[in-house]
Amino acid sequence: MADYIRIFGKDVDTEASLLLPKKTSPINLYRRRWLMLFLFVLSYIFTNMQWNEYSVISDIVMKYYNVPSDTVNWTSMISMCFYLPLAIPGSYFLEKYGLRSGILIGAGFGCLGSWIKLFSIQQDKFWVVLVGQGVSAVSGIFIIQLPPMLAAVWFGSEEVSTACSIGIFGGLVGLAIGFYLPSITVPNDPSNIAIANNLHTLSLTIALLGSALFLLQVLFFEDKPPTPPSNTQLNKIEMPEGSKNCIKSCLELLTNVPFLCLVLVFTIDFAIPNAFFVCLNQLLAFYYPNASVEAGRIGPIMIISGIFGAVITGTLLDKFHRYKTQFLLTQTCAVMAIIMFTHALGGPIYVVYFMAVLLGVFWLTTLPICTEAILELTYPTCEGVSIGFSYVVAHLASLIATSGYSYLIDHYNPFWANYLMGFMLCIALLVLITVRFDYRRYAVNFGSVNI
Repeated sequence: MADYIRIFGKDVDTEASLLLPKKTSPINLYRRRWLMLFLFVLSYIFTNMQWNEYSVISDIVMKYYNVPSDTVNWTSMISMCFYLPLAIPGSYFLEKYGLRSGILIGAGFGCLGSWIKLFSIQQDKFWVVLVGQGVSAVSGIFIIQLPPMLAAVWFGSEEVSTACSIGIFGGLVGLAIGFYLPSITVPNDPSNIAIANNLHTLSLTIALLGSALFLLQVLFFEDKPPTPPSNTQLNKIEMPEGSKNCIKSCLELLTNVPFLCLVLVFTIDFAIPNAFFVCLNQLLAFYYPNASVEAGRIGPIMIISGIFGAVITGTLLDKFHRYKTQFLLTQTCAVMAIIMFTHALGGPIYVVYFMAVLLGVFWLTTLPICTEAILELTYPTCEGVSIGFSYVVAHLASLIATSGYSYLIDHYNPFWANYLMGFMLCIALLVLITVRFDYRRYAVNFGSVNI
């Protein structure tokens, strides 16, 4: 014990203070880390609540603006198009200029896009909707990549998975609000004047929320704590600048076979739920007459279930660090859940609600597990680079999956569309079985890999 000192200080969480070598920089956990996480969660909520703002009421939007379902789906898919070319530059920006710059730009674009959509209420102004959605989509380039980065910069080694899961849970809450708010604000009304008034109310509400959120970020969000929260972060700070080169990091990732396998799993687990959420109204319209109302209920049911699953997942990962075992169990249950949901469609709606709970718990908890596993396998590569690379591939797959899923529902049958999704999840499960997990962050923090 002579070689170690205990660190305490102002605004330091004394229960989380660590024993450190005397010759290293101090490692502190600051209580305001939870405020930073809360502010980020608000930004993620706002970004994601705009993503499916129009697709969840696609039947009403199609009638009001006189556009086909494919065009309405592009209000969600446009965010994927923006993300593809800009994700890696966004990762470089976050690495070079820090979290505060990234979250301010993200919140700013989200706010601007919401105000643009306020001018889209006339029936011949659907193109303004697409412009507003495109501007709002820029915020996702910065916000989506931030959960693992913020967790690493502000949280200790025993909290990082929980913090990352809570950050991702913010995105899920945003999705839930994005399903619920439009469906109750813009009901299916035979009068176009009533629909116009309701769309104006929806757009104004979102714009005012975005403005308040942007002001909160400007006033209170901080870039990083005065001292690092963990050995892994301390090591990254002390790394020479040459080792942090973004292009070099990307090239190294392309030679990391376990990472590439996990990217494939992440891509499938990301693209399938994305396609499902975008086309949920379209899917339910095949079986139930009031599709927009049911989509406004089933979407939040899935997401709220996923929130609980994500938080529990992060807690278990921090406690046991059994990434592969937990991932395999969750992935297997996800395959079973989509099969059961498919066979419930067309039956009593309360059975569909129950199956939606299972879908949410198992579909949406695969993402935080996969995110943490990727960070373990790629340490000490910047979190933004490895996650940004993963999301680029995942967003490209989401565009293809959404278009294909929508086509199969319209031209064939939702039954076969869902079974194809289940088949893809089975492929992800088989790939996952073959991946060899290398616990690099764990070894740095705890000195061994006895897991």
